[in-house]
Amino acid sequence: MKKILTLLPIYLLFGCAAHRSIPEPALVARPDYKSILPSLPELKRTFHEMPELAGQEVQTQQLIKNQLLSLGLEVETEVYGRSVIGILKGKNPGPHIAWRSDMDALPHNTNESAHLKTGNPAYHGCGHDVHMAIALGIAKVLSAHRDQLSGTLYFIFQPEEETFLGAKGIIESTYFKRLKIDQIYGLHVTDLPVGEMLLKEQEIFAHQRRVELRFAPSVSKIELTGLRESIEKHTQRGQSSRDAQNITLITDKNRGLKNQNTIFKDYCFTTNFLTVNQKKEAILAFDTYETDEKNLSGLLARLVTLVDAAGLKDSMLSIRYSLANPTVVNDTRLTSEAFRYFGSRLQRSYGQVPYFNDDFAHFQRQIPGLYFLLGGSNTKRKITAMNHAPEFNVDDECMPIAVSAFSGFLIHLLKK
Repeated sequence: MKKILTLLPIYLLFGCAAHRSIPEPALVARPDYKSILPSLPELKRTFHEMPELAGQEVQTQQLIKNQLLSLGLEVETEVYGRSVIGILKGKNPGPHIAWRSDMDALPHNTNESAHLKTGNPAYHGCGHDVHMAIALGIAKVLSAHRDQLSGTLYFIFQPEEETFLGAKGIIESTYFKRLKIDQIYGLHVTDLPVGEMLLKEQEIFAHQRRVELRFAPSVSKIELTGLRESIEKHTQRGQSSRDAQNITLITDKNRGLKNQNTIFKDYCFTTNFLTVNQKKEAILAFDTYETDEKNLSGLLARLVTLVDAAGLKDSMLSIRYSLANPTVVNDTRLTSEAFRYFGSRLQRSYGQVPYFNDDFAHFQRQIPGLYFLLGGSNTKRKITAMNHAPEFNVDDECMPIAVSAFSGFLIHLLKK
């Protein structure tokens, strides 16, 4: 999961959601489920202790390849970068379904003291080590059921998620285009109670745009500050837009994602402003987070109007989006299918999370897919799975729950 904005002060104040009893997962393959329990924490630990930055996932790729080959899967590594695709063919013809896991680690920040002791320039502070262990666990369960499956399952281990390059690189490859995948699934561990699974149709994250306005050098910092205040005032939308900037509230009982009246349901706000005065030009840049994509179409025009009102239109050199990635959008039909299968074991999310995004969105632009949120926090053990946080950690209990639940779901999809 790519973090769009540095939120260190928020993370340091954040307390994870209250722990509750772990929901009973769909144990379709109970014997297989039990057999893999001991291996999951060790597998996650191995990945955690050899973090590799985006584009440098050499050891990670080799370990995944060896694991998949040991399960009897076909393996393809010449697709894009350090990607690995494991191919599990069922006994009979059927749909082509993919399960995606990201691989890369994060670069160190000087404030990430808990991880600096390793001496490694990278650390797994976003849970990709957990995702890889879960994906390999699912592969182990389903490889034991291949004679019962109709169709083909592709385990896509994707590099370079944090740079938003990996998914796009895989999709554009000739090899991937030949696969003709019908559906794609993935998950992300985050700061929810351990083992809790959350899903929402359509957008999981708010639409983010980085806007950059450039002016003649004669524009002063005072004028840029005045324009900034005007932009903040006139682009904000929704009564809860100010509260929605506080990501610590996503697990709040009354205002968080699981409440139908969540503050994260309908908002637009601007943040992360940067003003620069240089000899050749003056720059004002900022991020905007909008839950309704349609409202973005006229954003630049509205900003030009505000520039004009500030008396700066004649001094404006350019206005553009310097960043405009797609956001994760879950397929409506597949969402309904997932809720029918999981029932009460799967909770519904009603809001869109700001600040984060995932290049899983690139897959979804080509293939119907679902992106689940998985809880990894445990207050009793003082474990907080807030992604990209200095003290990010994950309770290992979430892994067997996910492996069991999603193995059952994939078997269900491949038995149709």
